[in-house]
Amino acid sequence: MSTNPRSLDEIAPTQIAAYLRARGWQAADERKSSVRWQLRTFERERSVVLVRDKDDPDYGDYVTVLLARLRDVERRDTEAILSDMLVAGRDTLALRVAAPAIAAGEVPIAYGSELFGGVRDLIVASGRSLADTRANFAGPTPENVMALLDRLTFGETKQGSYVLTVRTPVDQQLILDETAHSLGDERRALARTMEAVAAAQTAGSRLDDEDTLDESIERGLSAQLCKALGRIDPETTGVTVEFTAQWAGGLPEPKVPQKIALHSSDFAHLRYLGETLSKLV
Repeated sequence: MSTNPRSLDEIAPTQIAAYLRARGWQAADERKSSVRWQLRTFERERSVVLVRDKDDPDYGDYVTVLLARLRDVERRDTEAILSDMLVAGRDTLALRVAAPAIAAGEVPIAYGSELFGGVRDLIVASGRSLADTRANFAGPTPENVMALLDRLTFGETKQGSYVLTVRTPVDQQLILDETAHSLGDERRALARTMEAVAAAQTAGSRLDDEDTLDESIERGLSAQLCKALGRIDPETTGVTVEFTAQWAGGLPEPKVPQKIALHSSDFAHLRYLGETLSKLV
């Protein structure tokens, strides 16, 4: 792969730092204009220099040299390294929608608007349950949850059925301080989403079990969450909607399910469950 300096200019130093940290490199010599990172390998100690100023006229050249060193250390091609670097330090929630009626990589526009809107509502419901768990939320969305939506982004879609991604910002992941409140906001919201979806699936499969329902509400289940999942359902036969969490390296991984698959029968149960919860105050 030929590395175009213009494309390299778009990679922020924080993004590269997140990648290096996740790969075991350590900042050894920090200066005003640059940071020297070190990695101890079986052969010998390796080092790279990361320029702090993205606007430095030679920034692209420095990144090219850094990538060449990483290519030598990792024994991987530049394209693979760049691909991982672009998502380094960022948690990702991936949704894969599969059904016989859905072509690979495409969805009807009408359903697409429901899918993206449903994911947004899912994050909102999960975010609200972090501060207070309820069967049915009333009133406007709190400002802190709206601010959370502003920081999360939809990533590029991927091949394989229809896949969309939600990503956290890189800067939030670079603090690496578990006690910092701001550190956990985005990661906690995505982790809660995975926990709540799993809880909803469990409660939906045990509709007559009040104890399971109560436990599921404590884990983030709500009428709003069920409604959001209903928007994500393409309402066709043979549906599978798979949720996968990918946690950035360098931070402790949340103790929640990493992968959940909802099927047509699950969505039918969730619709009924959502209607039941919506009647509770």
